Amino acid sequence: MIKNLIDNLKKDYTLRTLSFTIISLIITIIFALYNGILGIIYNSLFNGSTCVYYLLLILIRIFLLALNKKQNIHKIIIYLIYSILFLITLAMIIPALLMVQNERKCDLDLIAGIAMAAYTTYSLVVAIINLKKVQKHNDLSLKLIRLVNLLSTLMSILVLQNTLILVNGSFTSSMQILSFISSIAIILLNLIIIIISFSRTLKN
Repeated sequence: MIKNLIDNLKKDYTLRTLSFTIISLIITIIFALYNGILGIIYNSLFNGSTCVYYLLLILIRIFLLALNKKQNIHKIIIYLIYSILFLITLAMIIPALLMVQNERKCDLDLIAGIAMAAYTTYSLVVAIINLKKVQKHNDLSLKLIRLVNLLSTLMSILVLQNTLILVNGSFTSSMQILSFISSIAIILLNLIIIIISFSRTLKN
């Protein structure tokens, strides 16, 4: 049974994409609950705003799973999806500002920070490759799922950057400026990617 499942995952790109999206959805729910609980217990704006960010990710992923294999998607639904993507990006502004102001607590050590960097790099490479691969398919929901994965991975770079700065104990004024510039750059990059994708989707 497990062997058949693995074979199906290898052969069926759509099934593979949806399966990993469901796993990602479960992990996102856990992160949302974790940050929500911390936000309530410690009255933390960082954890509270991060929870909102994850909740929006959950919403868009559930939405896209529900749209799977629908051939004709109404323009209103497309507008709604991209509006949520904009909100997801804007929701990260508050956590990004808090990280720039060094108001985020970090209990990780250097080894954990390096492991996080390796995983984030791997996730980014895979997200870019998958987004390129899915362009061959006509299923809009699959393309949007891959787009969401790329956007969320780009946002995780902000957290990674802040983590590496904190574990090295070097949150100097120059690091603060670097963090501010890179935060603006990544958020703007996300918005540009969303706008380009939205424009191409409407044309098609």
